[in-house]
Amino acid sequence: MGGYIGAIPCATISKTNASEIENPILVYPNPASTHITIGILPYSNFTLEMRNTLGELVLRSPNINTLDISKYPNGIYIIKVMTGYKTYSVQLIKV
Repeated sequence: MGGYIGAIPCATISKTNASEIENPILVYPNPASTHITIGILPYSNFTLEMRNTLGELVLRSPNINTLDISKYPNGIYIIKVMTGYKTYSVQLIKV
């Protein structure tokens, strides 16, 4: 059974579909200024993309777990990890 937030109806998330929306990407530290580490368990074969808030592709690389972000301007970036089966995204704050 769902509920409401303000006037917007909301669905209740059951344990079954909650696991479907979990994001296995771990980016740390976040916020960061020089380097980040990306954990993407259980996947070992993936492609990583980093885009700025304009949607411009800043970086694309296969199977990379550590990034030097010191050369990029401060701001918000979207890190997208694409596996053979799914795509996951997480926001990164560069300071």
